[in-house]
Amino acid sequence: MKAHHLACLLLLPAMLMGCNEHSGYNHGTKDSIDLDDGVAVVHVPGQPDARITASGDLSIGDAPITLTSAQQDMFKQYYVGTSKLHDAGIATGKAGAAIAGHAIGSVISGLAHGTPDNIGPEIQARAKRITDQVVVICDDLDQIRSTQDAIAGQLAVFRPYATLSVDKIAKCREGAKEASQSMAGAGQEH
Repeated sequence: MKAHHLACLLLLPAMLMGCNEHSGYNHGTKDSIDLDDGVAVVHVPGQPDARITASGDLSIGDAPITLTSAQQDMFKQYYVGTSKLHDAGIATGKAGAAIAGHAIGSVISGLAHGTPDNIGPEIQARAKRITDQVVVICDDLDQIRSTQDAIAGQLAVFRPYATLSVDKIAKCREGAKEASQSMAGAGQEH
């Protein structure tokens, strides 16, 4: 495995998700959707935070927003999507950290035993599982985007928080595709 592919592999989880136990989605701007103490929090620059509970309640800043039961059901769906995204992000981050540790051990062992050609295939197989998980994250983001768009179509106060776009989902999918192709290319070079 070439050094630059190994470096990409070790950085893959951080590049693709950037999650910790208190975050959900941050697409490279100051917009983000976090899960904080069981509440989905949508951060948009210039706007007070929107908070969504598991029961579908919405507050913006400190003000609760009155919702119809249909709107509350959509916010429940939005919350479930955010929760799934949060869990997938944490799982992917942990898997990435495990791969990084395993990769370092494999490199040391392969070099110490004079078998550097054995380093790539095992690491590549583990990396493939992460890129597959990232595709699921992109699918989760697309579900949140769809729900967000439906909510914004009915509730003007939420429109500034509808920051997930088709383009952002496409970038997520492209990133996953590029990572997968990079891992496939790395496996062919050993």
